[in-house]
Amino acid sequence: MKDISKILTKITTILEYVIATFLILCVIVQGLKLFLHFGTILQSDVSGKALVTMLSYAFNLVIVLEFVRMLIKHSMENVTEVLIFTMARYIIIEHLNNFSLLLSIIGIIALLASRKYLLVKEDWQQKNP
Repeated sequence: MKDISKILTKITTILEYVIATFLILCVIVQGLKLFLHFGTILQSDVSGKALVTMLSYAFNLVIVLEFVRMLIKHSMENVTEVLIFTMARYIIIEHLNNFSLLLSIIGIIALLASRKYLLVKEDWQQKNP
């Protein structure tokens, strides 16, 4: 039974690395597209819709990179960073009403506080399978 557990652990680790590699390739391709899209920002109107779109894409790429890091390094620090980036993207990109903005900011503060005060030292270190 112990051998089966080791085999399954190795298989899931390999699959996580395959998924991480695929996501990194997608980020590279999308990053190149984002770079090529930069010309439309320079030619766009003053309303800033193109800038908001570009910022949204950039945030999505950062969130995917943080997610990849979370797949590779299994730590609570990486999980909270992914959540913080996701909430920050939501605050910056979406046009929130005051109540939603307040709740999102409180959520980020709670994540930062939990990261600082609730995570134990072992949660901050990478765990090896």
